[in-house]
Amino acid sequence: MASETTGAKSRRTRRNYASGVSGDTKMADEKVKTALVEKQGKTRGKNPRDISYKVLNQVPVSLEEFADVTGVKDEKDFLEYLYEGYNGAQYSAASDEIGEFIPEHWDANTKAQFRLAVRNTSKLTGLDIEQTVNMLLPAIEKAITSRKAEAEAEAAKAKTEEKSEQVA
Repeated sequence: MASETTGAKSRRTRRNYASGVSGDTKMADEKVKTALVEKQGKTRGKNPRDISYKVLNQVPVSLEEFADVTGVKDEKDFLEYLYEGYNGAQYSAASDEIGEFIPEHWDANTKAQFRLAVRNTSKLTGLDIEQTVNMLLPAIEKAITSRKAEAEAEAAKAKTEEKSEQVA
């Protein structure tokens, strides 16, 4: 039992570390310059201590921008970062206990909110993840279908009004 808890705790720690490092992974914005920003955290292990380190504030728009901001010029170093980042992202995706229940057609915001709702509801009720998903998923699917139908109705109404204005 202890080894299962340790394993799950370890996966959560790595996932939290990975998401903490990357933050919101915003795509580069024309108005905001990509830069390294100071981030606070704690070391891992028995006696964690406070640390600070630099992370990118957003995803760079090009390899050149990444190299300019980070100072990484050597191709070998660049490829090592790609290797580590890609493998970390793959591990996070594969070890996501809630991700297997999320339909592909959901947008990123809905996926994030669903994960949060499942975790919080599971903690609050004491139900396991699968039971919580089975409880929440039908309601969320119904809401998505309803929002889609409303958007389609609004689009049809706007199209009808546009046609009637052109006739007049």
